Amino acid sequence: MNLWIRFLALFAILFMIPSASRAQTGFPEKWAFKRAITLNTTAAGANVVSDQSRFPVLIRLGASESDVFAGSRGRGRDIRFAKNSGALLGHQIERWDSAAAQAAIWVLVDTVKGNATQTLQMYWGNADAAESSNGAAVFETSNGYQAVWHFNEAAGDSARDATGNGFSAAPKDLLGLGNPADAAGMIGKAKAYAGNANGTGGGYYLVPGSAGGKLDFPMGSSYTLSAWASTDIVNKQFRAIVTTHDQQYALDMTAGDMWEFNEYDNASGKWGWQDVLSPAAGHEGKWKHIVGVRDGAKEYLYIDGALANAVIKTNAGGTGAHLSAPVCIGKRGDNLSRFWAGKIDEVEMASVARSADWIKLSYASQAAAQTLVSIGPASAAAVRMRVRSPKAQAAFSGAAESTPSPFFRAPGWGHGWDYFDMTGRIRAMRYRAQAATAESQTGSGPGKPGQAWKWNRP
Repeated sequence: MNLWIRFLALFAILFMIPSASRAQTGFPEKWAFKRAITLNTTAAGANVVSDQSRFPVLIRLGASESDVFAGSRGRGRDIRFAKNSGALLGHQIERWDSAAAQAAIWVLVDTVKGNATQTLQMYWGNADAAESSNGAAVFETSNGYQAVWHFNEAAGDSARDATGNGFSAAPKDLLGLGNPADAAGMIGKAKAYAGNANGTGGGYYLVPGSAGGKLDFPMGSSYTLSAWASTDIVNKQFRAIVTTHDQQYALDMTAGDMWEFNEYDNASGKWGWQDVLSPAAGHEGKWKHIVGVRDGAKEYLYIDGALANAVIKTNAGGTGAHLSAPVCIGKRGDNLSRFWAGKIDEVEMASVARSADWIKLSYASQAAAQTLVSIGPASAAAVRMRVRSPKAQAAFSGAAESTPSPFFRAPGWGHGWDYFDMTGRIRAMRYRAQAATAESQTGSGPGKPGQAWKWNRP
């Protein structure tokens, strides 16, 4: 008897108690599909050698991922991202357009490993999933992000700050040239600014409550300004991307046709602008990733992920630092001048000095010719089906079979099997249910994951 009891206990441990690895995933079995996402920082990919912690990776979905749009719910509310261990990763959906099969999703990866490849998982296909997109969980203030504007809102609406700080940017217009207008962006939508030829009028954004707050970075401290910008004209006029007072800091284009990042030097007897510059001529109509970094007494200007200049040029002048102006996007912060002519997308302001590898990885993640991210084929995360008959109701998760192709096999009530391929399509059905004239399967069907199907028994 004791031997029999011990056998039953061992059977329970091996076959009836869920495995620890499964329990630790935290993922409901109701997610039907997944795709592996590979991050490649080797020389064949982003070519970044150092690890980057708490890094927002941009995932773009397109026509090759049409099954994701067909099988997801709402505006991607059931999309989830997880490490291979099953630990969920924070994400924000910036763009979701099922009709055009286009999406842009930011995912916070705890560590992007340098000079390596790693995978994470994207899940979808759960009709009961609640919305979990959350910008503040990706662009964390604890990681230095103080303001992030995606500009995916409709023209005329305030641009929402993706961080938890809530620095909404209000659209404005001078000389009747119009508020910033909707335009195709580098990431989702951008805004187009109709700055006139001499830079004295146009549309812009003003950030109320930004003067004297978290965006008032102390002079000589550490901070980073970045944006995607496309200029319509290079004509010996100052054009502002993101600025405050002229005698504080700016990311802009100069009257010398140079990309510029500057901070005003307020040291006694040394008043003046400390500039790092790079030529802008020939960049008309092209998206450029412009990043300015202040790190103590040092300044850096990066263009398209590469260091363009770190040699400070000091221009004496001014009357000392002014910290009373709000942040403006598309014009100078303290007066009505330097209006941008062109497009601006993805403005980020951080209270830390981002490293060269961080900026290089950002460009590799966000550029149109994305070198960091690749998306694998769809597979069935777990085939889940409900079988209803007068005598039984049950839910099953399939087990993989290797032949004749990667199939999932789900046992039905009664005798027989239903076969699914790796995308959830029904390949074949053999089913004999006792006293049942019809059965239903909720989960997926040919070409339309998530569709409900009914059939008569053979």
